[in-house]
Amino acid sequence: MREKARFVTLPALLLLIFFLGKLVMSFMGAPYELGVRVFSMVTLQMHLALIWGAFGRRYGYGVVGCAIAGAMIATASQTLIVVGTALSYPLGNTHFNDPVALGVDAPLGFAEAMANRANTFVGNVATAAIFGGVGWVLGALIPPRATAVDADPAT
Repeated sequence: MREKARFVTLPALLLLIFFLGKLVMSFMGAPYELGVRVFSMVTLQMHLALIWGAFGRRYGYGVVGCAIAGAMIATASQTLIVVGTALSYPLGNTHFNDPVALGVDAPLGFAEAMANRANTFVGNVATAAIFGGVGWVLGALIPPRATAVDADPAT
């Protein structure tokens, strides 16, 4: 498991950057719609699960290993989203507790928002695991690494 955790270090770092970017935009007063266009963590997590599944195939992981990597990426993302939502209530409104982000029409209280996040946590991790498996299948399309002779344009 430690090897897979190391394998998903770059995706986790990218998700952390998006998390911080989303918070900064929130505190600067940017509207939610702009924040989600620039720093959509769920979109990023799904792209990363798909791409890391393909990369995982090239690194020798099987389909299950790539699905686990996808689930780990989503777990990192969803954990940040839950933390962002929890922090939004004492710190003031952010993009994490915006009604649109929570899939509702009106603001939610803390307990309701956290229950909502728990449901989406499970669904997003499962979906990202599937994306990781699909990425593994698509990884067959990545051409093999060229040898030094193949890469030399003079030959």
